[in-house]
Amino acid sequence: AGRGNNGGDGMVAARFLKLAGADVRVVLAPGTRCTPLFEEKLVALIAVGVKPEVWHAGLLSAFAEIKPVLIDALTGIGLTLPVRKPVIDILNEAHSLEVTSVIAVDIPSGLDADSGAGLPILKPTVTVTFGAAKPCHVLMPAAASCGTILVEDIGYPTAAEQICEEKPWLREVRSEAVIAMNPWQSLAREANRYGRGHVRVI
Repeated sequence: AGRGNNGGDGMVAARFLKLAGADVRVVLAPGTRCTPLFEEKLVALIAVGVKPEVWHAGLLSAFAEIKPVLIDALTGIGLTLPVRKPVIDILNEAHSLEVTSVIAVDIPSGLDADSGAGLPILKPTVTVTFGAAKPCHVLMPAAASCGTILVEDIGYPTAAEQICEEKPWLREVRSEAVIAMNPWQSLAREANRYGRGHVRVI
């Protein structure tokens, strides 16, 4: 986990897993700068008996034999590329492990949420994101590195959701929605592409 809000989400996941009876180990990226949300969730995690360790080279090798489920909460939507040390070293060391699965918090570490730029070193089985899918979840080639996308509601204000619906930056068009709209229903039987305008597909 990092020390920003994405890492804070990781602390919440670790706390709930601990309370459910899982054997939980938390490894934090080195550093001193933390967001208030991270600090709050870290205190709550320590209160249930989980004391995070600060990463140093070789620390993750202790997990080599147990094939853990790995939760990637290092970088989130605030990432500025390129990924720098020590984060990239942590990701490379984690990538060397044989794991049962990888679950990314919000976005896989190393991706830019808006553009899809970057290349995640850890390719998750599942990405759990909040409120709505981000552009990197649907834009190729980034989308291929996100695994199954689970969108979870975290209580965004209704007004904010309405603004996004009315003025989306990016809208994903799903086949079932197009079929339901049936944009072809008004076409004459003899209609052809020249009567409907042209679409450039890149």
